[in-house]
Amino acid sequence: MKKIKTPKCPACGSAKVVVIVYGLPLPKAFEMEEKGLVKLGGCCIDDDSPRWHCNDCQHDWGKMKI
Repeated sequence: MKKIKTPKCPACGSAKVVVIVYGLPLPKAFEMEEKGLVKLGGCCIDDDSPRWHCNDCQHDWGKMKI
């Protein structure tokens, strides 16, 4: 899996930020979410779907490139 450079959280400044993964998840995606490596965003993606998630304060932000 390609490493993505993650920004710091704009709400709390934490570096514990992960990418939000959309679409039908495979079993590996559930394992990665349990470990805090990604956040599952559901199957549907639209213009308002956030790209990033802070594991410390739970803030979601950013824009997906559709």
